[in-house]
Amino acid sequence: MNLKKVVTFLFLLSFGLFFLVSFSGCGHKGSHISARRIILIGIDGMTSDGFQQAYTPYLDSLIMNGAVSLHTRSVMPTVSAPNWAAILTGAGPEQNGVTSNGWTANNNSIEPTICDDKGYFPSVFKLIKEKDPNNKTCMFYDWKGLGNLVNPDYIDKSVFTEGFGVSFEKAAPWIIENNPRFSFVYIDSPDDYGHKYGWGSEKYIERIEEIDSIIGQFIDALKKAGMHKDTYFVVVTDHGGKGKSHGGLSMDEIEVPWIISGPKIVKDRVIKQQNDVFNTASTILFLLDIRQPFEWIGRPPLEVFKQAGFTSNKYIPKPVPSVKSGIYSKAQLVEFSISQPNCDIHYSLNGTDPDLNSPIFKEPVILLQSVILRAAAFRKSSRSDISEIVFKRTMEVQSVDIKNKPSPEYYGLGAYSLINLKEGSSNFNDKEWIGFRGNNLDATLYLGKYKKEVKKITIGCFNDENSWIFLPESIEIFTSFNGNDFMKVGSLNTGQIKKNAKQGRNEIQINFPSPQIKYIRVVIKNLEYCPEGHPGEGEKCWLFVDEIMIE
Repeated sequence: MNLKKVVTFLFLLSFGLFFLVSFSGCGHKGSHISARRIILIGIDGMTSDGFQQAYTPYLDSLIMNGAVSLHTRSVMPTVSAPNWAAILTGAGPEQNGVTSNGWTANNNSIEPTICDDKGYFPSVFKLIKEKDPNNKTCMFYDWKGLGNLVNPDYIDKSVFTEGFGVSFEKAAPWIIENNPRFSFVYIDSPDDYGHKYGWGSEKYIERIEEIDSIIGQFIDALKKAGMHKDTYFVVVTDHGGKGKSHGGLSMDEIEVPWIISGPKIVKDRVIKQQNDVFNTASTILFLLDIRQPFEWIGRPPLEVFKQAGFTSNKYIPKPVPSVKSGIYSKAQLVEFSISQPNCDIHYSLNGTDPDLNSPIFKEPVILLQSVILRAAAFRKSSRSDISEIVFKRTMEVQSVDIKNKPSPEYYGLGAYSLINLKEGSSNFNDKEWIGFRGNNLDATLYLGKYKKEVKKITIGCFNDENSWIFLPESIEIFTSFNGNDFMKVGSLNTGQIKKNAKQGRNEIQINFPSPQIKYIRVVIKNLEYCPEGHPGEGEKCWLFVDEIMIE
């Protein structure tokens, strides 16, 4: 073979490989599973942490018969419509164009990369009906915005319901009677309870438990009809939450649980493969042996179809502590509970991840001083996610006086914001922060009638120069026994304050000698004016402070 023929052969071989690789991306190879029935259960706003804290025997039973990912990622923004669209279309906002909860096919700012004659990006419903028009599909839901995301022409039964749990009540008899190939049943809670009471609140956790009971009734109805064993269940949520909102950039908002259960799914496994919500639609098509369109970016997490291989981790819910992270003026006893028996809980008190060599929780742990407690449940070689308590101990302060009042726009709770045992969030507009425009903070704290030994102070300050909020120029600490004669015991300059600075909330710590005192005076100097080169150069800048913690 001469050189010209060798070159030609290598060129054709390279082109062939390029062709193969390029066009194999148009969809995944057939699974040959051809599931008889798939039911997608949508639970709006359920966090991984909330799910693990709740007692959920029915969802846990699906995991025992399948697999779970506790770190599946939502798409941005972390709000409902973009994420439910991703779940149903195998693509993100950049492809399907759904960017907000107000999206409709006739009201959008980003055109889909591909759409039908009514303006809809191809959904899982469309692909299933195109494969075989005899495949029945249905959708039962209780949030109206969900009905705007996919072309209804490909859904045999679409029912909007009102009232908690009604979507499952309506769906069960129709599914039993009509035996659809694909069903989507959605419940708007616990998102509403997150907004009302806070993500992770007691009522929020109780709501998840109520939803689990409703899902249990739904599954029991399918069992009685003989439709349970050959059904694949996929349980997914759209986003998490933080405080009383979502839509931000925190991991609490972007990471959600994802469950799959059915005949050919691995049993009792934790999915370690990276997973995203838009993989849901791809997984459904894979189960139905339908090739996905090139425009989809999702792919099924193949780990869940391996009977032996990627992971042997069993699912264990993480232990739930009786004490939450926060600021405390008194020692706390911590206990742990877990919904799964036959597990050992190991913990550490130095911020490291616990392992099998760490102490075993057998009796309440007392927290006397600031510490990071981490705990995990173990069953043989498998370990749960880690529970963490960031416990911050401070002396009780009887009263606080400040010379300069906070600016009216950011008054918070006034001086009380400095000692109310509550941290300001990543949003400087919340009531825990107090703001001073161009002025210093000069606060005197009264510790009580008995002398106390103090070794350090930690001050919460906000840093967001784009919002004209700067860290202090300096901090000075004075102490007194009688409230009149103060002695300077510690200080920090600009360089020391900014040494480990980060965006958002910063905790600035000052250590000093420990005299017997009753009063502490904290003087925090504002930078006063935005520096040269800043967009607000020469204008008064802001100083934001929340909690002053004393140890």
